[in-house]
Amino acid sequence: MKALFTFLFLTFYVGAIAFAQSPEPTAEEPTKQIFGFRAGGNLSSISGNDLYLGYHAGFFTDMPFSKKYGFSVELNYARQGGTFQGTPIKMDYIVFPVLFNLYVSEVALQAGAYAAPLLSAQNAQDGYYNSTGNINNMDLGLAVGVKRALGTVGVGLRYYQGLQNVAGSGSKVVNHKLELSLRLNL
Repeated sequence: MKALFTFLFLTFYVGAIAFAQSPEPTAEEPTKQIFGFRAGGNLSSISGNDLYLGYHAGFFTDMPFSKKYGFSVELNYARQGGTFQGTPIKMDYIVFPVLFNLYVSEVALQAGAYAAPLLSAQNAQDGYYNSTGNINNMDLGLAVGVKRALGTVGVGLRYYQGLQNVAGSGSKVVNHKLELSLRLNL
């Protein structure tokens, strides 16, 4: 876990230094790095079972390297969940997506991958949530989305498809999540 946080810190730090050394942005080459905050709601499920209404919040950096292309790196907290074998489960993750951006007018189409270490997992029994130890400590997957800037604020819609089996048992159980976010450039 310590290695993951070190990797995340270094990714943001190296990105900031690399773009701090770039020339001033022009109309032909808009390479201004943008930092900001994002938060919103999400609908998630575990292998397509019942939907769970959760939330997410975190920080992002957008790094365009031309008028048409760039990438985004984020560090988010996400509460998500669903129902597995009839039992409601809620999970807390630190989500680290790295996304390629294709800029089309004021809209950016996004595609990439994410890694999400599990912070906690609880299942409901008799109306109370108890810690569960049979959830894998890491979720890995793909993400696609679209975002639109509206000045210093923006809006984004993204879908996450888990590829990693999150259940500790023999069942194949993956996360699915649809996020709606508001973005604020700092």
